[in-house]
Amino acid sequence: MTELWRRFWLRFAGPYGRGRFAAKMASLGVAPYHCGVFLADMADRGFVAPTARIVHYDFHMGRHVYVGDHVFACQMDGGGAVRLGDRVHIYGDAKIQTGHGGSLEIGEGTHVQPGCTFSAHVSDVRIGRRVEIAPNCAFYSYAHGTAADRPIVEQPLVSRGGVVVEDDAWLGHGVVLVDGARVGKGAVIGAGAVVRSEIPAMAIAVGVPARVVGYRK
Repeated sequence: MTELWRRFWLRFAGPYGRGRFAAKMASLGVAPYHCGVFLADMADRGFVAPTARIVHYDFHMGRHVYVGDHVFACQMDGGGAVRLGDRVHIYGDAKIQTGHGGSLEIGEGTHVQPGCTFSAHVSDVRIGRRVEIAPNCAFYSYAHGTAADRPIVEQPLVSRGGVVVEDDAWLGHGVVLVDGARVGKGAVIGAGAVVRSEIPAMAIAVGVPARVVGYRK
């Protein structure tokens, strides 16, 4: 009976308006955090938790995508699209923002753990397939100018290029990637590292700024 109830409401669930009410009905009795993923597995159109807020009108989800509790996505002036591939999981309290021509793309099968931030302005943030992203990672495709004759709040946004994470990479807890960062296929970035440039495929990198200390064998 419970499964029939959930399947009924999942037909109408979505991130906006009445869809949020339907999502609430479908998720009655479901614990937070990872526990709601099975709802996305049940629904081809995926599942957005009723406590998530999608204030973004170019937001696209593939099949069986899960957007968890208290995720917030917004589209600022000139913000580009957000595209989530099939079976992407974005867990609780993640923040997504696009503006000034920046966009975000996350490839299929990628898992984003709680508390991560994606801020795509000026340039794009591109995450590949099957990437594992630990809690509290941050992605910034831009920076502020630092000219001495203007307050920081008045500085223009600048970028050395977008942020790219290639397929099958693994980012540890609290990794920060800034404009111009590129993480190669299968690379591993240690907890707390700051990536400012290119990390080769299959490399293991740690530190601030991130430096290669070995390669996967």
